[in-house]
Amino acid sequence: MTPFIEYILRDKGENWLFHANQSRATSAFGTQFMQRLGDRFVPIFSRETGQLATHEVAGRITPELFRSRLGQTKDYQYYICGPEGFMREAETILSGLGIPKRQIHSEHFSF
Repeated sequence: MTPFIEYILRDKGENWLFHANQSRATSAFGTQFMQRLGDRFVPIFSRETGQLATHEVAGRITPELFRSRLGQTKDYQYYICGPEGFMREAETILSGLGIPKRQIHSEHFSF
């Protein structure tokens, strides 16, 4: 997230953020993203045990999730940041949606 935070918070009404985390407790900057992006902020929780808000999604990032929120998925640039397994999965999903590699930008990290 770190490489993209400033860019996202300077949003001019065109960015979407699909923010995947295990739970709200492991999610950073959610309040700021929600205030800045509104409906274009999609928090996704794979292990959240509490009640989800209407804008929150349970599970993982899927092609259907992108299609349901974005419509024409090829109209966007995609920026991916996360651990190696997540990066591979996200890149596979985007490739499966027909997103050209030139529209997929990655920032790898490990912990």
